[in-house]
Amino acid sequence: MTEFLEKTDEELVELALKDSTNGAFDEIVNRWEQPILRYCRRLLNYNETEAQDAVSETFLKAWKNLASYKKEFKFSSWLYRVAHNAAVNMIRSNSKFFSIDLQDFWYIPAPEKEESKLTSDELEVVLSNLKESDRNLLILFHLEEKSLREISDILKLSENTIAVKLKRARERARKYLVN
Repeated sequence: MTEFLEKTDEELVELALKDSTNGAFDEIVNRWEQPILRYCRRLLNYNETEAQDAVSETFLKAWKNLASYKKEFKFSSWLYRVAHNAAVNMIRSNSKFFSIDLQDFWYIPAPEKEESKLTSDELEVVLSNLKESDRNLLILFHLEEKSLREISDILKLSENTIAVKLKRARERARKYLVN
């Protein structure tokens, strides 16, 4: 599949739509399987089985709906949206509350200093007290390092709305650091 290494995601989508047997979609899966798995693990509280199921569902739905991808958006944003929906559907079907325990570092402006590194315990307390929507925004921006534009595409909200929601999520998170 070395002929696909130099192709952009968007070019691979076009090739996959033209010929389903040429391996272009396989290259998309190879490129995006690990980042999507990482994202799903975080959203699904590191439940490996559920994360793997969400990834499988993501690529199955991506394949079935590849023709609906619009070139004006980044392919990764579209794919993350599919993954987001798969994970949220899994959460809803399990209908249970979950918290996220992240070992990665994550920065939140704290009241006493501009930036502070949270310990795992502090992070667990903060995230366990946040709504799913706040957790999702903070994960996408801080851990997945998505831009406001990409998050806008993933969540189907305007960039201004994302910026406001992200600011408010940080403020709510900061409250749990003070208490």
